[in-house]
Amino acid sequence: MTNSDKNSQGAARLIAIGALAVVAIGVVGIGVFAISSIARAPAPVDQVAGTPAPTAAQEYETVRAAIEASRVYLDQEKPGSAETVLKAAIARFPREQELYFLMGEALLQQDRGEEAYNAYDQGILIGPDHAEYRHVAGTIAAQLGLLDDAELHYRQAQQLAPSNPKYPLYLAQVVRKAGDTDEAKKQLMIATRIAPDLAQAWGSLAAIALEENKLSIALTHIARAREIEPDNLAWRVMEAQALRRNNQPREAAALLTAISEEERRENPGLLQELAACYGLLGRPADAAEAYIAAVGADDSQNPELAYQAAVWLERADDSERAVLFARLAAQQGHEGAIALVEQLDPAGG
Repeated sequence: MTNSDKNSQGAARLIAIGALAVVAIGVVGIGVFAISSIARAPAPVDQVAGTPAPTAAQEYETVRAAIEASRVYLDQEKPGSAETVLKAAIARFPREQELYFLMGEALLQQDRGEEAYNAYDQGILIGPDHAEYRHVAGTIAAQLGLLDDAELHYRQAQQLAPSNPKYPLYLAQVVRKAGDTDEAKKQLMIATRIAPDLAQAWGSLAAIALEENKLSIALTHIARAREIEPDNLAWRVMEAQALRRNNQPREAAALLTAISEEERRENPGLLQELAACYGLLGRPADAAEAYIAAVGADDSQNPELAYQAAVWLERADDSERAVLFARLAAQQGHEGAIALVEQLDPAGG
């Protein structure tokens, strides 16, 4: 197998952490075999005088046994067992890159992010380098708040695979979070030049334009995202937000009411935006009814829905029903609703 083939296989594995091929062999049996194989692997000549060094084939089989065992354990969501196998293997074969990546997976499954990041970092340092290895390390670093490390890895991934739009897209998110909006826009434009149909890049550009209150630019970018992904509710809500802020609440409300009532009920952000549009249009009763419908269909009893229904009913001068929904929200644990009940019904009647 060539190094290129090995890189491709390793990269494919890292694309979806934990989504590993199931090996049709007994989990316990292969794990025990892997550990015992490592334990009885022949020691190098410089460790025990007169003992022959292991052949390349013997070393290969021992490493493969450890790799396959750890993969099976990870598939079976037994990361502790995988970690045991991998620790023994790494101690015996400290220059085997794939062992460190698998250790990273095992540690991630145990919510040990910092250790997982260090494992991936060690594997990358061993080499060979690969864009997907960098992408995974960058993603873990970003989740840990290590933005400088994440930026470094994404930039290296971009250099290794300049035709892949994913890397500038992720890099843009990291530098934007770090406060460098201009660099984020630059990277997003690079991503759109590589992949003109990358809706997430256009949507991110629209979000930045909204933050900068550049509404015409925001509407242009979000229109492109919606053209690519017309069924994506996030883009529709963002367009409605831009329209409302552009003094077009009627158009924004029409855009949102075209969405099915069921989807509106299940999307709090959409409901909030629709209510804001109704507020600008002087229709607080319609905003209240949208929330009331959501309360009636809410199996999880989200107190925020009842609270917002009460707020908008009060604005619509429907104090009697406002008290009822404020009480409901208070019973469900909404702190703001308690104060609203006292305000609307100070006598407690």
